[in-house]
Amino acid sequence: MARTSKLLAIATVLFALHSQALALLTWKDYDGFKKTGTALDFLNEPYGSGDTTYDLGFQGSFNILNDGFDPLAHFITGAKVGFSFADDGNDAGEWVDITLDSTKIWNDLEVDGSHPATNFDWHVKDISGIGILMGSLQADGKLAYTVRLQQKLSDSSHSREDVYLKEAKLVAWGDVRRVPDSGTTLLLLGLGLLSIGATSRLLPTRTTVP
Repeated sequence: MARTSKLLAIATVLFALHSQALALLTWKDYDGFKKTGTALDFLNEPYGSGDTTYDLGFQGSFNILNDGFDPLAHFITGAKVGFSFADDGNDAGEWVDITLDSTKIWNDLEVDGSHPATNFDWHVKDISGIGILMGSLQADGKLAYTVRLQQKLSDSSHSREDVYLKEAKLVAWGDVRRVPDSGTTLLLLGLGLLSIGATSRLLPTRTTVP
């Protein structure tokens, strides 16, 4: 009985260690208002015939290496990206295209929002099912992004589109890369110990001849 209890205890520890090996890890990268106190960029098209100081697009890059991700030690199973906007208050909405690397994830996305932090217009997308992006992120922990304003001229009072790109954020999650079959070995060892314990209980007890 004592032997069986000990084997059960060992098996329990092995299963617990295996569960810990499967613990979910997360890595994050973000930039913009929350981090610096300022917007990433003010996207605006030409204002009047003499205005040449306009900026239709912003380019940046996510990097989760700084949050501890190691391509050789970790395996990414999913990721989400988010972008927040705030309008200048003079019109309704603007439209943007958002691209990760060379993959457009939003096309003609209408954005609005206002400047108080609680009123940013957030747009979040799960990119876990986009294989080319997951592969790129897994390779070096980085994803380039581009946010580009679309010129629709919906603002009749100013004859232009303009919006603040406030923040860009990426969250990825995954697991520690395991040596092939390491998890299976632990499970089989645990099951083997349990089997030994069960078998020992079924065997007849040896008696001593007087």
